[in-house]
Amino acid sequence: MYAKSAPNDVYHLLAADSEHTLCGLSVAPIVIDRPAKTQALHLTTKRPSGVDLCKDCARISKAEDK
Repeated sequence: MYAKSAPNDVYHLLAADSEHTLCGLSVAPIVIDRPAKTQALHLTTKRPSGVDLCKDCARISKAEDK
């Protein structure tokens, strides 16, 4: 799953606990698989299109893969 909030232009990867992103942000425990106008960082099952992956999440994910 992925995490995103409406006004942000990035999406995040989830940590193993699924309550936080890899970069340490808290995630609301709801899944919204449609465009949503919310400030809370929520879960989505589909990788958000048209936005970039958070640079910190990408860096941490790459380091974990090694």
